[in-house]
Amino acid sequence: HGPRFASLLRPFRHRLIALGILCVSPVFAFEQSDLLCSLGLTLFSLGCGLVLVGVFLSDLSQSRVARVMAGLGQKSYSIYLWHIPVSALTEKVASSLGYPTRVFVYLLASFAVGSVMATLIEGPALRLRDRWFPSLAAGGGLPENRGPRE
Repeated sequence: HGPRFASLLRPFRHRLIALGILCVSPVFAFEQSDLLCSLGLTLFSLGCGLVLVGVFLSDLSQSRVARVMAGLGQKSYSIYLWHIPVSALTEKVASSLGYPTRVFVYLLASFAVGSVMATLIEGPALRLRDRWFPSLAAGGGLPENRGPRE
């Protein structure tokens, strides 16, 4: 029922995204509590679903924001891997700064270091992997005579 679903909800896509962000925000706004561990998880899941539906129903493919987010998504694993060392370094180097400034420096440095490392390490490693172990899907599918392993 995809086309019917899309036609029914497309007019509300921006409201769905806003409502989704509203549902997700308590997890980031409040300290750990029993309420967040129960109702908060439900709200977080619902919010993520609403944001996904709203984004999928939007035509973002030509948007500058979408291109920036896609580029960031390509480097997200490297950013994830490098954020902890960056956090430790930020605490040592920027400990005299106020908390909001320290968080800003930490986030900016995490994105920068993760992006650089993705370009210097992850990109070449993935190209090497693809050269040494090409995808079967890229070569036109599975070889003939290849069946389930016995």
